[in-house]
Order: sequence, then C-alpha cells, then structure tokens
Amino acid sequence: MVQKKGKTVAKKSVKKPMKTSAKKKVKKVTKKSVQRKVKKVSKVAQAKANAQVKKAQQQARKALAQLKRRYAVAEKKAASLVKKNPEKAVAVAAAVGAAIGAGVISALRKRRR
Repeated sequence: MVQKKGKTVAKKSVKKPMKTSAKKKVKKVTKKSVQRKVKKVSKVAQAKANAQVKKAQQQARKALAQLKRRYAVAEKKAASLVKKNPEKAVAVAAAVGAAIGAGVISALRKRRR
C-alpha cells in the first residue's frame, strides 16, 4: 500500500526477472549427472553389501568351528563307549544297518509300483 496525497493506493506487484546468480543455482539434470549419481549410489550399496557378506562369513566361520568342536567331543564319547562296551556297540551298529537296509528296500519297492 502506497499513500499519495492523502489517498491509499494499492501497489501493483511486479515480478522481477531472476538474476543470473539465481539462475546458476538451478542445476540442470543431464544424462551424465544422473549416471554419476547412480554410480555413487551403487558404490555405497556395494560397500554395504560387502560389509554384510564379510559379517556373514565371520559368523559362518564361528559356527563351523563350534560344530567341529562338538563333533570332536561326540567322536571321543563314541570311541570311549565302544571301548567300554564292544558287544553293545556291535549290536547297535547291526540294528542301525538293518533299519537303513529295510528303508532302502521299502523305497525301492514303492518306486517299482
């Protein structure tokens, strides 16, 4: 609002053209700029994926080492049981073998039909 000789007159708003510095701030989106951005994003994603893979590999190594220790303990227990009771060990082995054989024969018979 502008006052002229006792009267209040509404001032017209005029849009001023953008200054050159303001024009420079607006970035053009070009194919190359998009490609550069995609490369940056893909490198970040690849780095994160590699970190996750390394973490999974470390966990797998730990789990494998733990399983090896458990297997060694079970193997020692089995060996000591066989030494203490050889007749019982032979009987158990024969029973397990017979059960596996019966399962194989049963599967083969069903396959023929």
